[in-house]
Amino acid sequence: MAGLEIVDVTVDDGEWVLSLFRANKDVWPGGGSQEWWRYTHRSPTDRQRWVKVLVGGDRAGFAHWHRRLVEWANLYEIAVDARYRRAGVGRALVAYIGPPIVLKTRVDRQANGFYERLGFRHLGTETSRNGRMTFNKFAIGEIAATQPSLL
Repeated sequence: MAGLEIVDVTVDDGEWVLSLFRANKDVWPGGGSQEWWRYTHRSPTDRQRWVKVLVGGDRAGFAHWHRRLVEWANLYEIAVDARYRRAGVGRALVAYIGPPIVLKTRVDRQANGFYERLGFRHLGTETSRNGRMTFNKFAIGEIAATQPSLL
């Protein structure tokens, strides 16, 4: 997509980030406020990253991940404004993070197909500790073949 730029999220993006969380509140209990609190209270040495995609200056999506010490990324959130879905924004975010990446999603999410189209390997499912939700585990990159237990 032409005119696409990926830059760091700032504190000024808070309401916008939370609005994307709220649009997907069935995925993020509490509408993302706990995740945003982590952003605003992170330490300078924190390995978590938040970036946003700008398309022609308009905020189109964001991603939040943690780069682990073994150099793989645990993708916590990726959200794309509905106006920019199927326009390469999510794909650009995943490419920016770069493999290896691991993530978990609810089994009933449309995004599961998105991850598979990008080459993520489905590693299985697991049930939450309280037994109320079932998650798919996905990975892309070398970690998918060598260390699926890291999820």
